[in-house]
Amino acid sequence: MRPIDVVLTILLIQIIGLVGVYSSTYTNYGFQYGLFIKQLIYIILSWFIMYGMSKIKFSSVLSIAPLIYGINLFLLIAVMFVGKTIYGAKRWIGIGPFGIQPSEFMKASVILIVDYIIYISPYLKAQKILYILLSVGIPFLIIYKQPDLGSAVIMLLPVMSLVFFAKFPKNFFRYAIPMLVVIPIVVWHFMKPYQKERILTVIDPKAYYAKGGYQLIQSIISIGSGRIFGKGFLKGTQSHLLFLPERHTDFIFSVIAEEFGFVLSIAIIFLYLYLVLRLLNISYYLRLYTEKIFVVMVASFIFFHSLINLAMAMGIMPVVGIPLPFISYGGSNIVVSAILLGLCFSIVNSHKEVKFSLLSHDKIINYDISE
Repeated sequence: MRPIDVVLTILLIQIIGLVGVYSSTYTNYGFQYGLFIKQLIYIILSWFIMYGMSKIKFSSVLSIAPLIYGINLFLLIAVMFVGKTIYGAKRWIGIGPFGIQPSEFMKASVILIVDYIIYISPYLKAQKILYILLSVGIPFLIIYKQPDLGSAVIMLLPVMSLVFFAKFPKNFFRYAIPMLVVIPIVVWHFMKPYQKERILTVIDPKAYYAKGGYQLIQSIISIGSGRIFGKGFLKGTQSHLLFLPERHTDFIFSVIAEEFGFVLSIAIIFLYLYLVLRLLNISYYLRLYTEKIFVVMVASFIFFHSLINLAMAMGIMPVVGIPLPFISYGGSNIVVSAILLGLCFSIVNSHKEVKFSLLSHDKIINYDISE
């Protein structure tokens, strides 16, 4: 598994996450020991998954992308009938003491199926674009109905990033730009009242204090009260006195910022930024177009997940329930992130002759972006 700096970056993020989960589950009213143990199991499992996926040929996984997509679509539909309802949303399927969130696995399936469609025809004509829209649109509507608008949107963003990398027809942007204007208006019309309130809460949290505004205000207080070096490990008042809701999942960054301050907060941001840039740098040196596109979408997946969660915690984006990769408590997102990064390692391992240097921009091999 190389390059080693990517491995170390992921490990550092996970260690910070474990410290955050321990602190956020340790309150003045008791310690949720089981949650920390589960998170530790998820982290250990993620390394077995990354190592295992790195040993599998990426082309073999890509060839069964339709099957993987079909299985995950089935699980997504099954949630509507056998899923557990938590906080008014039916998103999980229980398996003993654990639970899986099919919408998280669907994010990886969509990345794979879109790459598979591009594999069939690198030059995206109208028919192929329609296939991509359908493969993303169907799970988007199902996840939106759970309701989980945050996961539905985050599933779209890695695919949308392909606008800058894939071979779209020249007249594509003639239709895409007007759609970008119309779609938000249509989505706003069909959004539920509480979803609209979450957006309006960002503008004026105090006006919606009894609803989503309380979460944002407490999160902002937590981050601001940490100052430069923080209050110290297990000394955060907002989390340990239970003022901050969802402190081990959606708002775990707020817990870390309160206890360790600006120094560790900015370090987390730079770790994610470095990981994303490193993945994009690796994609620059890849020979096969489908490999390049896959790594780009994985980089976008990490980028948008971390960006939205951090912005949400800072009160500059609506609360949409997006976890912070490898830091927030929860097994589904950790496993999915591990699968995607493991496949990136698999691609790297298949190009042992390539020097993936962040500082060098020399083309070491000849490029053939067609299959």
